Amino acid sequence: MDIKHSGSQPSGKGPGEYFTGSVRIDPLFEAPDPARTRGASVTFEPCARTAWHTHPLGQTLIITAGCGLVQSWGGPVKVIRPGDVIWCPPAGACRGPEVGSPCATIMYGAGRT
Repeated sequence: MDIKHSGSQPSGKGPGEYFTGSVRIDPLFEAPDPARTRGASVTFEPCARTAWHTHPLGQTLIITAGCGLVQSWGGPVKVIRPGDVIWCPPAGACRGPEVGSPCATIMYGAGRT
C-alpha cells in the first residue's frame, strides 16, 4: 500500500509542448508496473488550453471547478461543468476553460508518456 498525502507531491507548470497559457499540474498517483494508470489534477487559468493531443488508450476527465470547453478531433465544441465526467477517445482531444473562467479537472488515464 502506498499513501500519497495531500500536498506531498510538488505541483508543476504545464509544459509548453502540451499547453498554451498558465496551467498547473498536481500529480495524484502513478500506479507501479505492471499497472499503467495515473491521475493528476489539472488547473487551467483563463485563456489556457491543451494542444491537440492523443492518448493511445483514451482518457477520463472529471470537472471539479469552473466551466470549460472540450472538443474531439472533428467534433463540435462542448461545454463542460463541475461534476461532468468526460471520456476522451484515443483519436484526439483539446480542452480548456470558457473565456474568462478558470477550470479544474481530474485526469485519469492509462499508459506511460
